[in-house]
Amino acid sequence: MNVIELLELKNKEKFTFSIELIPPKRGMNLDNLLILVEQLLPHRPLWIDVTSHSADIDYLETAEGVYQKRVFRKSPGTFGICAALKFKFGVETVPHLLCCGFTREETEDALIDLHFLGIFNVLALRGDTKYEREIPKEKTTNQYASDLVSQIMSMNQGRYLHSAGAAANFSVGVACYPEKHIEAPNLAYDLKYLKLKQDLGACYASTQMFYDNQHYYHFCERAKKEGVTMPIIPGIKIITNFNQLVSLPKSFNLTIPERLTFEFEKGSKVDKGNRISAMDVGVDWAYAQCMDLFEHGNRHVHFYVMQSATSLLRLLEKLKPIME
Repeated sequence: MNVIELLELKNKEKFTFSIELIPPKRGMNLDNLLILVEQLLPHRPLWIDVTSHSADIDYLETAEGVYQKRVFRKSPGTFGICAALKFKFGVETVPHLLCCGFTREETEDALIDLHFLGIFNVLALRGDTKYEREIPKEKTTNQYASDLVSQIMSMNQGRYLHSAGAAANFSVGVACYPEKHIEAPNLAYDLKYLKLKQDLGACYASTQMFYDNQHYYHFCERAKKEGVTMPIIPGIKIITNFNQLVSLPKSFNLTIPERLTFEFEKGSKVDKGNRISAMDVGVDWAYAQCMDLFEHGNRHVHFYVMQSATSLLRLLEKLKPIME
């Protein structure tokens, strides 16, 4: 079942959610990830996203004291994890598919594997451009997410890179940025390309995390004016420590509201006997965001869980009245 069908089948009066996880690092096993999913399954996530990363660069010192460049993927296994979760738990999974670091030929092979596995939902992303892989002359690449969407839609029509074949059946989601993409000069420019991805065949968009719902509302309003009609799913990550107030804006080009910063500072200064934990502050803020989104008619939120379910489990307990 694709993401749009899942959203359409849900009770329109109830709050639902999906989650996003990251694969374990190379050499680690799936045990912790499976435990995390098992903890969240009783709350019925509609689907699970699994992130993907292209190759990265590391420098290793040789016995001669010379540093040699090594190119490798730190967290492979996205597609295998999606298959394992789908068939072990019966939940739909959405692997992230990247432009950067992969040729179009590799992308086609990956999509064929996913189709054989019965995984028909993908999130099409450009990916991190910090590492530019050398591509053989006989290979081609997708430069932008819109190019990747176009390639997937061609496969849906039975058009492969070098031949015709059986039509695939992929449902494609894309990313969007309520505070605009870091490389976009303005929001209008950003929305033009979101509309392009919709026109090429994307059927929904998931937002980057945000901490002021007004950014999301404004983005959706502007998107509608630009002709974007596909669902725009709000994305939230629960802040669990003070350091994230600095690291998240730096990594994801987002802003932290002054009041949220104040709440974290206030919690850190309370006497030890009544100290408010950073996680409590983050969960309370996310709860207020979810309730406000719900009151504005948004019945589904995508949570960036990554590696721990503790904070989300606390939040879901608070959200029970609108989920049951």
